[in-house]
Amino acid sequence: MNLNQLLQFEISEQPFILFGYTPFCGTCKLAEKMLDITAASLNIPVTKIDLNYYENLSQYYEIKSVPVLLFVRNGTVENISYQFESVTTLYENLNLLLTNTSN
Repeated sequence: MNLNQLLQFEISEQPFILFGYTPFCGTCKLAEKMLDITAASLNIPVTKIDLNYYENLSQYYEIKSVPVLLFVRNGTVENISYQFESVTTLYENLNLLLTNTSN
């Protein structure tokens, strides 16, 4: 099963972040704000999904908790992260992933 089938919508070939959350998760709301700041400064698109509606995706990638970031490139999840320590740490981690994918 590929990512398009799991998400049930067409995904970009360009690198992007898939942000998984649940609506009543307080940590998710804080992480979302941090991600918005970071993604804007790195100019990377973010797709936000309520994982309550994507159980197949959660099971397929063995997502253990929310919030979660899935770094996607060419339709493939290349990295899964649960770390939202700070905007600085998030920026450094995403920048490293972007740098590694451009090679």
